Amino acid sequence: MTMADSDLTQEDTSLILRLAGSAACSLESAPGDDDNWVESAGGLPNYICEVATGVMRSGKSKGQSIAIAISRIKRWAAGGEDVKADTRARAIKALAQWEALKARNKANRVSTIRL
Repeated sequence: MTMADSDLTQEDTSLILRLAGSAACSLESAPGDDDNWVESAGGLPNYICEVATGVMRSGKSKGQSIAIAISRIKRWAAGGEDVKADTRARAIKALAQWEALKARNKANRVSTIRL
């Protein structure tokens, strides 16, 4: 039986892979969607992606979900909303990864423009 023959949804498959540790979190693009700079740079940090996936379940778009997730993670990293220490630590790590991703992308854009 192949994956195409199974009754698993894409969400089921993503969850199984994530729980098995064999795949990073991914916000699946709809067919025909253009990749954005985040996807081109290797994707969102896993924790941000997980939060954004939860937000998307409420009906928000991919872009809105990412923005909301980053906003929440910034608050959690600062100790807001009475989050537990482990949540704050994960948020701090994800925020550092996000800032590094943005910095690399900015450096790549600058070097491309100068060429």
